[in-house]
Amino acid sequence: MLGEDQITLFLVIIAVFLVSMYALGAYVTRSAIYGLSYKFGLTLVFEISAVIAFLHVYDLPFQVSFTSMIVISLLYVIYFGLLLAGYLLQHDSKRTSAAVSENLNFSYSRPVVEPFAWGLIGLATILILFISQLVDAPPFSRMFYERTRVGFGHLYYPAVLFTNLAVVLGLFAVHGKLQKPILVLSGIVLSAAFGSKWVLALQSVVVVYYAYAVLGYRIDTRKVVPVTLGIGASLIFAFWLFSPFARSNLLDFSIQYSEYTRNLMLVVETWNEYKYGQLTLENNLFPLLPRALYPEKPLVFGSLRLSEHYYPESVELSQGLPSFGPFGAVWADFGPLAFLIVGVVGFAQGFLIRKIEIRLYKRNHIGLFIAYITLVGLPLINPGVISTTVIAINIAIGIMLHWVCLFRLRPGGNYAYSRR
Repeated sequence: MLGEDQITLFLVIIAVFLVSMYALGAYVTRSAIYGLSYKFGLTLVFEISAVIAFLHVYDLPFQVSFTSMIVISLLYVIYFGLLLAGYLLQHDSKRTSAAVSENLNFSYSRPVVEPFAWGLIGLATILILFISQLVDAPPFSRMFYERTRVGFGHLYYPAVLFTNLAVVLGLFAVHGKLQKPILVLSGIVLSAAFGSKWVLALQSVVVVYYAYAVLGYRIDTRKVVPVTLGIGASLIFAFWLFSPFARSNLLDFSIQYSEYTRNLMLVVETWNEYKYGQLTLENNLFPLLPRALYPEKPLVFGSLRLSEHYYPESVELSQGLPSFGPFGAVWADFGPLAFLIVGVVGFAQGFLIRKIEIRLYKRNHIGLFIAYITLVGLPLINPGVISTTVIAINIAIGIMLHWVCLFRLRPGGNYAYSRR
């Protein structure tokens, strides 16, 4: 079994690899913020660096073998290596940009979009207040989020979706020096009402990706520092706002988020009953199925089975559901076959992210943008597991929203749409 220093060495090697891959992508795109920055940054901070910090503050509550650390290292190297390979396989040529320019640059109907966006804000507000009465918890509190985990998804997730869509509509289709920032800021403020750190922080990252992918801003290393600090500050504020423990000891609380990789270590080290796709199937089938429509929906399914197996008290008392990172369920399902699966998924994600990114560059296409941020890892509706089903539903929402925003009334009462 490995000691903490040896585990730390493995993690440092993974971190160096991730930084190298990120730097290569930044060099090719000539921007410190690009399509894979979010995935690299999130992994480095919460899945790798937080574990290193944890190991120097606490003792690991279980033992990890050399073989397990090799497995974990290979999962990260294969996924992120092929993610970047798929991303860099695409070429942004002037010929490609010219070919897609006419077909992807749309002029959305302001008389339709602005009332629609504010209507979504209003619907989200009504749902939040209604949910607050049902669960007896005030908005803008962690209690609001905790009490809506079971039995209220059919109300909670639509409210989140409406808020996120209003922000995206504000970015794309609302013009004017005041109208756009007022709508976007209203959506960001309203997102804090859900009591979720990630719902609040998501908005900041979406705005950054809008600037990069749609407006065409390229952020060099001198500008990435304030941008990163701004996003980091929003995360810290979200931690502080929604967790009393974080207010008293923010550093210690942040270290606790190292659970992603620590729990992956636990699964790789101790799990020996492979489910052969059961967890993956349930992750795709149940999260977005409302319990109000399907009362027989199990309380524990998919990745939650890992939480129930390792942390039964937390699941039973709804004290927070531990995460097993992006690879935990795949390993518990397929064992060594996970190497092939994460490699194929990583390459496909990188390929699609870059392909959409090229076509989105300086194009006004809201449907492509929603597909883009979904693949980046920022879905507008996220039940906790970003499965293939969740990705498909988000993309479908983006396509429908695109066509809704194109409609405009002609004098005769007929509808039409225009392309810029």
